[in-house]
Amino acid sequence: MFSRFQLFCSQHLKDNLLLYILVVAILIIGIIIGSLSVKLLTIEETVELTQYLSAFMGGMEEINLDYLIILKESLMNNIKTLISIWFLGLTVLGLPLIFVLLLSKGFILGFTAGFLIQEQGLQGIILSVLTLALPNFLILPALIFASVLGVIFSVWLVKGRRQPNNLSFGQQLLAYSSAILFSAIFIIAGGVIEAYGSSYLIKLTFTFLNT
Repeated sequence: MFSRFQLFCSQHLKDNLLLYILVVAILIIGIIIGSLSVKLLTIEETVELTQYLSAFMGGMEEINLDYLIILKESLMNNIKTLISIWFLGLTVLGLPLIFVLLLSKGFILGFTAGFLIQEQGLQGIILSVLTLALPNFLILPALIFASVLGVIFSVWLVKGRRQPNNLSFGQQLLAYSSAILFSAIFIIAGGVIEAYGSSYLIKLTFTFLNT
């Protein structure tokens, strides 16, 4: 069973390698643009964000974190993105918007990491790794996978349905939706890591640094 699944994944990646490269490239471009845009902040915006960040970090060891709320926020944001990708994949006109979503996701990550590192140095790097890299180790691959599926399904709506001996719309939709649900497992896992792993490690780290 596992070997068949592994073979399927290998074939899927081989058949859609160029599309995966394109999707990852768009995400990376968003991250680069986001990190560079930190330089475009006005002095007032920089001061305001820095004050907020300093207040947050200074009182980190005294905060009683509600991990369930953090989990809900993480799942709400990322599941919303996943559902948007799924829905856009159902429409031909939604195809470019999938790329826009990925670009926006990359921009937010790049901007956040760039600002943290610029303003906090080593602490910013630690914070970026714990809050961004750790949970997104699972979340980003899931969104990349879902985006590729969305593009494939959208293209199939134009070309595939015209080909003879092809699966029906209902069968394709079921397979597409099932694969999207599968990717949601990794997003949920990433949310758990963010809520219970990252949050605890951040608090532990800055409690140690502030002593």
